[in-house]
Order: sequence, then C-alpha cells, then structure tokens
Amino acid sequence: MSMMRSGRRAKRALNRVLLYLALILVTLIIFFPIFWMITISLRPIREVLSLPPRLVPRTFTFEGYRDVIGQARNIRAFSNSVIVCLSVTTICIALASLAGYGFSRFIFKGKQATSYFLLITQMLPSILLVLPYFLLVSALKLYDTYLALIIAYTSFSLPFSMLMLRSFFDAVPVQLDESAMIDGCTRLGALMRVVLPVSTQALIATAAFCFIGAWTELLFAVVLTKSASMLLFTTAVAYYIGEFLRNWNSMMAISILGSVPLVVMWILLQKYIVAGLTSGALKY
Repeated sequence: MSMMRSGRRAKRALNRVLLYLALILVTLIIFFPIFWMITISLRPIREVLSLPPRLVPRTFTFEGYRDVIGQARNIRAFSNSVIVCLSVTTICIALASLAGYGFSRFIFKGKQATSYFLLITQMLPSILLVLPYFLLVSALKLYDTYLALIIAYTSFSLPFSMLMLRSFFDAVPVQLDESAMIDGCTRLGALMRVVLPVSTQALIATAAFCFIGAWTELLFAVVLTKSASMLLFTTAVAYYIGEFLRNWNSMMAISILGSVPLVVMWILLQKYIVAGLTSGALKY
C-alpha cells in the first residue's frame, strides 16, 4: 500500500511538473514577441538590420523613441485617436444602455429576429463595408473628418455592446425597476438611478471593448481619411514603412507607445473587466 501511495504521489508530482513546464512554455511563446519588439525599439537601425540577429542588442539607444516623440505628426495622431476612441466609447455606452434595457425589459414584435440580426452583423468581415461607407461618407461630405470615423466605429461596436448590456440587464431583478417607479421614478429614471449603478462592471467591460476596438482599427482609418491632420495612431505606424526602407526601431517604438494606454487601462480596470465579462452570457 505504501508503494502504491508513493507511486500516486510521484505521478501527481510529475503531472504538476509537466503542467508548470507547459505553462512556462506558453508564457514564453506569448511574451517573446513583446520582448523582441521592445529590444528592436532600443537598437540602432544598423543593428536592427544586421545578420545574424542578436537576442540582446549590443548598443541600447532611444533614438527610435526620440524620432517618434519629436514629430508633431505622431503627437497629433495620438490625440486624434484619443478623441475618436473616447467619443465612440461614450456614444456606444449611452445608446447601448438604452437599447439593451429596452431589449431586456420590453416584449415587442420582432424582438427575437432583431437580436439575431444584431448578432449576424458581427459575423460580416469589415472589408465588405469599405465601399458602402466610403460612398456614404463622401456623399454626406464627411470625408476626412472626425465624424466619419466616429460614425463608422460606433456602427461596428454598438450592436455587440447592446447584446452585452442586454445580457447583464437580464440579470438585474425587475423588482428593482418596479420599486423605483413606485417611488416616483420614470422608466428612464429607474434605468439611470437603479439599473446602471448596479451594472458598473458591465458598463466598464463594454466600454473597454469599444475603446480597444476603435484604438486598434486600421482599415477604415486609412479609407476614410487622407490628410496628415486626421492621422490616427494606427495609420501613423504605416508612415515608417517606405518603398525601399523600413524604419523598424521607430516603428516598434510607436507601437509600444500606442500599447501603453491599453496596458494602463487593463491594469487599472482589470478586476472590473474580468468580472463584467464573466457575470453574464448572451441570451436571445
């Protein structure tokens, strides 16, 4: 019996060691591209292009970061991205809260079909919408403006945001709404004063989804803008790709700087985002 127990303990220990080795391997695979990007941003361009490549640079330099920060074009691109992303996030949360609450609390004809339609819109590749959006924006004379980008990005994020918030509102007891309305609140007042305050985690998770989607989008940023004054962060990266030369250290530097807002947002809001994403499920 003691030999059997010893064998089971040895087997459990071996399984634990294999599990830890697998986790370490997966972690290295995930973080190695990030490590490589950071080291490239800290190398002089001559060392970036040298063969064979070295894991650790011989010379550390911040010339890539100085090049990025020293150009007014990049500063403008970052500020444009902040303006567009915050606008899209605010609009999506406002509209999705109202629509999600309506889907959660009211029964109307076509409710199920509308829910499925919203879900189907998320399955369409965005490249199918490039030409229609371009023609529409040009016809409305909104080309190369903030409004064109805000409308486009909002239309991408809003359907899924509505479905997310609807699932969270379904978990909020209807009795809370009824109690608020008995105390004198209107339906909108019950939403603003009762339902939204208890759905903070859901709102943060949805806002994070909207912000990240708008911050990392490239295709429509290229199609719907043309002037240097309307550059976004993602299109500013493309300026470092030339016909005959790619300024890799500056490209990696601006990519790292562009990732900082997302990393900071995740660090500050991690527990809210995780709790919000795991506290409900899509229901139709």
